[in-house]
Amino acid sequence: MSYTLKKNELLRSRKLISRLFEKGAYFSHTCFYVKFLCFPETEIPVSKVLISIPKKNIRKAVQRNLLKRRTREAFRKNKELLNNEEGIRYVFALIYKTPGICSYADIENEIKIILERLSKECIKS
Repeated sequence: MSYTLKKNELLRSRKLISRLFEKGAYFSHTCFYVKFLCFPETEIPVSKVLISIPKKNIRKAVQRNLLKRRTREAFRKNKELLNNEEGIRYVFALIYKTPGICSYADIENEIKIILERLSKECIKS
C-alpha cells in the first residue's frame, strides 16, 4: 500500500462534483459532513476525495489551510480502510462543520470512523 496522496485521488472534476452534490447520500459525524457516491471499479479506477473547510466556520485562511493539511494527512495515512474485495470505488466530500479548530488526533480518529462507515454504507446499498 502506497501512503501517498496522488493528484488522481483528489476530486477535481466539475462533472463528478455536481453529480456528487445532486445525487449523493450523506451522513454527519462530530467534525465533518460526508457526502458520497459509490461506483463500480470499471467506471472509476480510484476513489476520490474532496476536502472543504467553509469560510463561514473558519474565517482566517491560515486556520483553514491548517485544517486542510491535517485532514489530507489523516486521509493519506488511513486510506487503506477504503480498500475492499467488492471492487467498489468511492467519490466523497469531507466538509468541515465545527466552528473551532480540532487537533490532529481528533481529526485522524474522525477520518478513521468516517472511512469505516463509508465502506459499510456502500456495501449495504
